[in-house]
Amino acid sequence: MAGFLKILLKNRMRTCIIQTNNAPQSLIRFTEIGCLFNYENKWLDFFQNIIITNNADSIKTPGWKINAGQYITTKVRKKYEKVYSVDLRNSNETLNYSKNHWTDKKEMKFYRGMKQEYIFRNYMVMILKSKTKMIYFSNNEKLPNIKNYQGELWVPASGTMAGQLQFKNPNAKITIYDINQTQLDYSKWLNSQKQYPNKKTVNEFVCKLGKISIAEKFKKVNNWVPVNADYKCVDLLDIDLICPTVISNILRYMPVYHVHGFAGVEKWKKNNLHLTI
Repeated sequence: MAGFLKILLKNRMRTCIIQTNNAPQSLIRFTEIGCLFNYENKWLDFFQNIIITNNADSIKTPGWKINAGQYITTKVRKKYEKVYSVDLRNSNETLNYSKNHWTDKKEMKFYRGMKQEYIFRNYMVMILKSKTKMIYFSNNEKLPNIKNYQGELWVPASGTMAGQLQFKNPNAKITIYDINQTQLDYSKWLNSQKQYPNKKTVNEFVCKLGKISIAEKFKKVNNWVPVNADYKCVDLLDIDLICPTVISNILRYMPVYHVHGFAGVEKWKKNNLHLTI
């Protein structure tokens, strides 16, 4: 019986209900993202649903009620981990951002030296880097188990996945996509190489890309071939998929939620998950 209850609790959906209180939309989005990612922008999988409303008391769904501007810390999550309905709107346990002192256009001097400033800086740096500066040399997930596929296949530009998948699927028609043009530029160069380059060769090319941030370090790979691919600079969540598509960690990537929000991501998933790999 105890084992059954553990499984039941583990599979239960935890909801966060955000009361807007006429807060700026950017502060509401920041609050939403704080429910999904920690201060290092790593996916938490703590809340499985988010409801945004101007009156949290009108929502009958059990959930954690917070105001726009409240940031739920690790300490708070641990304290109420087994609770699925708690009202934190008047709590002093959360880190709070006032709508009167909020701005995403410049530094918030009001929070200088406080944890609020540190969290906000991490958030903004990740957003800005992801647009043009963040480059992934390798992938942080396993290679999809696809072999001898002969149709169209979309693959992210990050890492070495395209060349490895082409090796296993020589007749696949690959399109390499990314929202970040710099990442695409690196991918075009990498996937045109007849042999997988060494670290020195990669560094020499990277110097031509300007000021960048490297997220995943260079790793030598085997079973790789150059790819004769089409390239698309596109936000994948702005389109409906047309063929099997490797999405990597896109649906657990903070900048995606900054642009589309939880509801937007969920809507896209509902329409496209049948084609995602």
